[in-house]
Amino acid sequence: MKKKVLLMGCISALLMGLVSCGQPASSEGTESTVNSSESETVPETEEKSNETSEESVDEDLPYWKGVKDFFGYDIYTAGRTYAGRVAINIEYPSLKPTSFGWAYQLDPAYVFVTSPGFVLVDGEIDLNENLLVESLEDTFEATKPQICRYLKSDRNRRYDNFDFVVETAEPVTINDLSMYKYTGIHTYTYEEEDRQCDFVAYSVDTKQVEHSYLTLIVLDDSLSSPSLDPLPEGTIEAYARKMAESITIRE
Repeated sequence: MKKKVLLMGCISALLMGLVSCGQPASSEGTESTVNSSESETVPETEEKSNETSEESVDEDLPYWKGVKDFFGYDIYTAGRTYAGRVAINIEYPSLKPTSFGWAYQLDPAYVFVTSPGFVLVDGEIDLNENLLVESLEDTFEATKPQICRYLKSDRNRRYDNFDFVVETAEPVTINDLSMYKYTGIHTYTYEEEDRQCDFVAYSVDTKQVEHSYLTLIVLDDSLSSPSLDPLPEGTIEAYARKMAESITIRE
């Protein structure tokens, strides 16, 4: 009987020892699981942060669709001598241009791509001749009369006295294409009321024909689009940059 009691006591002691030895292992396992969970949570938080950042960028330009369009134009030198053809692909924010070349977007942005191949003649563009622009830097000034003329054709009679005042001009290179970026103020009258809005433009050397430069321009047309929310700051600059980056040469 004593032996049985002694044996039972030994077994009990052994079981208690095993339980006490196993407790730290269980605790360590729990701690390890918590740490593992925390380490996995951090990257998930970072991923969500990145996603939010990317979404916020998209939200800044909610109407940008990148609508692709082909742009082609024959270039002639003085004397109506055929010099070659400009052929590019370009993306518009949301809508392709009308027959006048201007495109009203889904928001108050207003964009246009000029026909290349014009030059100042005695301070004005000779609309009877399709002459080459002298330099990339002068392209916007040289084609400004053309831009204003098409604005007058596209708008109704309540709009008049279109002009563009350049405030900054700087050379840039985008996708190996030489460009000139312009920013400034577009002025006009609407029913005898003087108005103005910001514009951003890029003059582009297509490299396809010598001196064959074109200009893309984006206006903030919020004043004439009261039914649409005003454009957030930086929208037209982002649109113009995206359009410039989208230009690809067609062989």
